[in-house]
Amino acid sequence: MNLPRARDDQHLLLKAIHAVTGGGSLHATLSTLLQEALDSVGGKLGWVAIVEAEGLRIEAIRGESSLGRGDVIPFGKGLTGKAYYAGAPYYAPDVAKEEQYWEVSSAVRSEFLVPLAASGEVVGVLNVESTQVDGFSAEDRELVAALGELAGNAVALVKRHEDMSGDLERATRSLQQRVAALKALNDAVKAVSSSLDVDDVVRVILERARDVTQADDVHLMLKDEDGAYVLHTSTSEETGRHVDIDSGVTGWVIRNGQALLVPDVTVDGRYVSWHESTMSELAVPLVDGGSVVGALNFESARLAAFDSFHLELAAIFAGHAVVAITNARLYSSLENMKQDLALTEALRAAGEVAGDVVHYVANKVGALPQSTRLIRGKIKGRLPAEDEALVLKLLDLIGKAAQEVLSLKGQILDTTKSLAADRVCLGPLVNELVGRSFSGGVKVVVAGDMDTMVVADRYALVRLLDNAFANALRALKTVPEPAVKIRWQAERDFVEIHVSDNGPGFPEDVVVSGIIPKFGDAAGDKGGSGMGLWLSQRLAARMGGSMSIGNSRGGGAYVRIRLPLCPADRQV
Repeated sequence: MNLPRARDDQHLLLKAIHAVTGGGSLHATLSTLLQEALDSVGGKLGWVAIVEAEGLRIEAIRGESSLGRGDVIPFGKGLTGKAYYAGAPYYAPDVAKEEQYWEVSSAVRSEFLVPLAASGEVVGVLNVESTQVDGFSAEDRELVAALGELAGNAVALVKRHEDMSGDLERATRSLQQRVAALKALNDAVKAVSSSLDVDDVVRVILERARDVTQADDVHLMLKDEDGAYVLHTSTSEETGRHVDIDSGVTGWVIRNGQALLVPDVTVDGRYVSWHESTMSELAVPLVDGGSVVGALNFESARLAAFDSFHLELAAIFAGHAVVAITNARLYSSLENMKQDLALTEALRAAGEVAGDVVHYVANKVGALPQSTRLIRGKIKGRLPAEDEALVLKLLDLIGKAAQEVLSLKGQILDTTKSLAADRVCLGPLVNELVGRSFSGGVKVVVAGDMDTMVVADRYALVRLLDNAFANALRALKTVPEPAVKIRWQAERDFVEIHVSDNGPGFPEDVVVSGIIPKFGDAAGDKGGSGMGLWLSQRLAARMGGSMSIGNSRGGGAYVRIRLPLCPADRQV
């Protein structure tokens, strides 16, 4: 500090130092320093201005002026701006001769300005003004400069305190937000684990995921049984549609099995617009047993809305979400299996009676074809032509119904028989049945490991495949270029066999319900009774597997048969 040389102002400086270090507010401290400066040098007007983003804001002011506390002086305005840019004291003994002078009081004749410095940076300007030309002596200016140095220290102390307070406040707020986020995560984990219904679990995941990350929108993509990815979202009508994973942030996450944080989607080439308001995005993969089965996607209308902490929260939540979905699906499968087992036991318990009834009905129905032939001979030429044609048509319908009943006899009896646990090699069996079932007019593609072995009753498995092939053939009667694809693949402890065609597909209400009806509905208008598929579903369940139907995304229907896979050490 440069102390005055020709003036005994130690008492004044000590008082000023006490004001700076006394812990008062910035306004009070600067007001005290300004008043001391004016009183000591006989100044009539003065102010202390602090650097802000938009200019020099007046924090303390004394005397009559057109300016007031809080007013902002632009950086290049007046002598104050000149001293700020120069970074050094500036004395104007006669303001009338100063081109840059900015008049705020008509009584001012001279002015002295001292930049306030802290850590080598100008943080403000101290200004004193006199009503006399050349109103400040060299000693006056030396004293004001010393007080200006103290004022700079005062500003630095207050700003440092404000910065520390701001840092503490931000840290406290961040900690509070993290605690709230962890609580939300804990609540979310409990919520998704509280249900065993797949739809409920998905709904809760979508609801709670937004709480965990404070996202504006959340999407869930899940892999279905066909290997396609289905969209689930709480804010869009597009829930349930299949999505392409070859593009987009979420697609990248699924393909690479890695989480991705995008602070600004407008500069990321992987982003595919979903909502116009989206500015930032976060996506994490859903991994089950080392395989990616989906992804959780979070979007926000704010730039950089997510950070590494949100990424960690999302990854933890995604792990619990996968477990909840897997458990719900397993529970659903077990419930379906219990129902199938209950039905199987009921059929088995009633097997003897059912067999007698079927034999009795079949015997009676078996006489119908011969009876209809006799009736045809009796009425020939004895009725008017129109009546004879009507009777013959009715006889044809009776004969057709009799044939359907007789064809179902064996399948119905199969559901009551004991089933063997044979080791069946799929490749040769499928090729044999394809050669027997399809003519040259149908394009048949067979794809699968020819040596794959399943545990099944061979005769029952033939029934399953025959029914699936027959269903495809009925669907292809009116198709110009009929095609069937038969493929199978081993997954963990099961083998999935898909039989698909390019026909018109199953009725939509049957596909949506996922339930194969006992009579008619599954066959639609394809000419079958529909009971064959229903009986096949029962047989598959009895062999420890399952069977389902659906429509392919590109058109046509499919039948999916799932059977136990032979242990690896028993395959040949």
